[in-house]
Amino acid sequence: MNDVQESQKLTVDDIFGKELSEENGMLREHLYNYSERKNNLHETCSEVLARFLYEKCEACGKMFSTEGNLRRHLLIHTNERPFACEICNRAFAEKSTLQAHFSTHSNEKPYVCEVCGKAFSVLPSFRKHSVLHLNLKPHKCEICGKAFNIKGNLGRHLLIHTNEKAHVCDICKKAFTQKGHLDAHLLTHTRERSHICEICGKGFIRKTHLQRHFLSHTKEKPYECDVCGKPYQSKFNLNKHSLAHSKEANHV
Repeated sequence: MNDVQESQKLTVDDIFGKELSEENGMLREHLYNYSERKNNLHETCSEVLARFLYEKCEACGKMFSTEGNLRRHLLIHTNERPFACEICNRAFAEKSTLQAHFSTHSNEKPYVCEVCGKAFSVLPSFRKHSVLHLNLKPHKCEICGKAFNIKGNLGRHLLIHTNEKAHVCDICKKAFTQKGHLDAHLLTHTRERSHICEICGKGFIRKTHLQRHFLSHTKEKPYECDVCGKPYQSKFNLNKHSLAHSKEANHV
């Protein structure tokens, strides 16, 4: 090992002589700064880091620097949520998440979007919203090519292709791909149908459902396929039709 590498190794040792966090931000920055150098520095970094990651998760093999970090990680596998909100009883795996949740019960919204002025009570919601203005869509569906700005939206989209319906109504056993759809469906069992169609008298819980139903009388088809131009009365039928195009593209 030459003098330069020895000097760099000492610098790395000096950095990692402090207690490491799970994120290892200093290591990330260090690797980024030296990523283009053609030497054995990366091996040296790995050797140094390995001395601090000695707590191993038996479930997935991931390594951690402290027993506390390992314990917090294990909650992912056990689905244990020991920190409960005293106001709404919602439970969380980590105390910091519970503390962030508390702000949703107050009227304080300190995180304000500089673009549109919308305010948020918690930082994660603000960050997720800010991405919308960037018009970046880094999360791409490998099946049909559709791109999304938020990973969660991609996950929900993938359910269209898998047709997985994990959310089941306890009353009528009808299944849904998304929890939000199940929540909306549950209202059909508990709420009054106050929105009445003036043409046929059919009642609906939500005004949007009535508006969608009204299209069956007017024969209007506002949803048009971007590929072939075929129109549909509902977005659901359009999405179902779009799957046919994605399957055709996969077989080309």
